[in-house]
Amino acid sequence: MTDKRIVFRADGNARIGLGHVMRCTAIAEMVGTGRTLTFAIQQPTPAVRDLLHRFDLIVLPETTDYQADAALFASQLTSRDVVVLDGYSFQAAYQRAIKQTGSTLVAVDDLAAWHQYADVVINHGGMATREVYQAEPYTQFLLGTDYALLRKPILEAATHRSGASVSHFRPKTILVNLGGADPDNCSLRVVNSLLTQAAIDEIHVILGAANPHRASFESLRQQGVRLLVNLSPQQMVDSIRACDLAVVSCSTVSYEVATVGRPFVGIITADNQIGLRDFYNEQQIALRVLEKDFAPADLTSVLQISPSEVNQSLTNQARFFDGQSGKRIGTLFETLAAS
Repeated sequence: MTDKRIVFRADGNARIGLGHVMRCTAIAEMVGTGRTLTFAIQQPTPAVRDLLHRFDLIVLPETTDYQADAALFASQLTSRDVVVLDGYSFQAAYQRAIKQTGSTLVAVDDLAAWHQYADVVINHGGMATREVYQAEPYTQFLLGTDYALLRKPILEAATHRSGASVSHFRPKTILVNLGGADPDNCSLRVVNSLLTQAAIDEIHVILGAANPHRASFESLRQQGVRLLVNLSPQQMVDSIRACDLAVVSCSTVSYEVATVGRPFVGIITADNQIGLRDFYNEQQIALRVLEKDFAPADLTSVLQISPSEVNQSLTNQARFFDGQSGKRIGTLFETLAAS
């Protein structure tokens, strides 16, 4: 590969979560070492800065004026850069500004809500199709779970999936992760619902670096609630493997659980997760998908699901998440950087 720089433009904080930043760090792992990887981000918090400590940083001022943001960002690019945009503010005008620098442009998108000027669009949504996009004739599309944007230890875990059938299903250890920020503290509602079930021994609550609600769980430690904060990818794999059931947001974390191979309940925590809700229901990948204002009984009823339904879910997970997306996307960037 030549020495082209790869520049990721994404923002992350307690308000918008860390999903865009985490997807870009996953791509950075897929691209591999031995090349210059840079993140451009609006004024990161100390926690986000620590998350990105392995990369060169371009720190941009906080603003909602994305025309100005694009102009400032573009001024720091050259025609030899490969730029990756991941964020809902990087729309058609933003993409045009980046393309005018001569850079090669990759857009990570799961909305299909504006015209694409990018050279490549990656949408790892399970029901993503080319037909919903307006784009330039040259735009290439990488769509579906074959291009799941997951970190390396998660993808490697797919190759060690047991494949064994479940003969009984009475979950004792539950993992709860409602995203990196969880601004409405949906995690606490899930935990309080699960604490009414005497059959559950432990609840492992994973909180991301941007989660501001840690103190609300401290008083629950005596009731079998264990807090896990800002886990590494390998620690995430170990935590998923240690649980009998996961309750997670219908975001990238649900892809992580499906790739490692554990039964899960998905919860809609944001409007952009509707597509994954439909995907999980249609393909029977999740045991259930609940709305954000779920009734506690809807969640606890999952504890009575039959083993056959659990086994069908695990089989369907393996069909869609093969752990090979890193190789596919790595090959793409090899090609882009060599062109």
